[in-house]
Amino acid sequence: MSKSPQSGDKVFDLLKNEEFVLWVVNPREESNHYWSKWIAANPDKRKDVEFARQFILSSQKRIVEKMPEEGYDYVLEKIFNHKQRKKQKQVRYWQPLSVAASIALIVASIFVFLHEPNVRESEEVFTVTTIQKEAPPGRKVTTRLPDGSVVMLNSGSQISFPEQFKGDSREISLTGEAFFEVEHNPEIPFIVSMNGDKVRVLGTSFNIRSYPEDSVVQVSVATGRVSYSIPSGESVMLLPDQLATYDLTKGSLVTGKVDPLQAYGWKDQIIYFESTSFDKVIAELKRWYGVEFEVHGHYQHIGKFSGEFRNETLSQVLKGLSFIYKFDYRIDGTKVILTNKTDN
Repeated sequence: MSKSPQSGDKVFDLLKNEEFVLWVVNPREESNHYWSKWIAANPDKRKDVEFARQFILSSQKRIVEKMPEEGYDYVLEKIFNHKQRKKQKQVRYWQPLSVAASIALIVASIFVFLHEPNVRESEEVFTVTTIQKEAPPGRKVTTRLPDGSVVMLNSGSQISFPEQFKGDSREISLTGEAFFEVEHNPEIPFIVSMNGDKVRVLGTSFNIRSYPEDSVVQVSVATGRVSYSIPSGESVMLLPDQLATYDLTKGSLVTGKVDPLQAYGWKDQIIYFESTSFDKVIAELKRWYGVEFEVHGHYQHIGKFSGEFRNETLSQVLKGLSFIYKFDYRIDGTKVILTNKTDN
């Protein structure tokens, strides 16, 4: 199917875009996300995107599968002459930009040389799909990734990953807390990104806690080895039963021994607190049960709380805490009202 001059101009513009070329040649999570959104926002350009993509992917083969030999030779001559002119001017280009310019020249040459290029039109439009899985407050969600790895999300957490892993790594993004059981693949490392932090493994099981409202990030290893690096470039290698804690306020990264209940208890419906302030206890219950709190009174002076609740209802947990913090509570749908007994 021939393409109109207007359509050819659109393809030409895409191929002159170095970010577009880099996405096709070496797709990454960020570029996949950007171009999938761009295609969704510009559905009339989907065929042009597919046409341009096929040119780039076949650029090291025959440019167009059914192009006549003389057309192919003509294009190669144009590319060679173009490169020679650039050398004579002693202009240096960043490599991806040169690739984009060469491919753009290929397209321009084809449209000049052939009025109706014999291009095989793809039946399906190429789109990059980014999948998001979320465990809303009050729920936990287990999902399987394209490579067979399993991820269990704690309440108020989310991951995003490509529909298919491609290239030399398996990269996903995490917000919140999750336990990973990663399929072993020494050739393709598994990477979890959390706001600049990165956890890199080949195949292992580990837990990451990285809620936006928390002041620390924790990585706990159950099996295998995990490399954890922070934005400053500092990194640690963790072995089974080891824990890394990154304090965002201090910028410090320290290691220690894993407390299994603290790191993994949530998977077995155990709410675990260790010297936890009242505000953080409430924040945890808010996520765990998917409720909002209306708090009347002051409770910080009572001190920090340590304890655990195993597979208990919200009412049972509040009843236990009420003896310590001296409050009355009322559950009204998804809202919890706490009132200080001493104020009554």
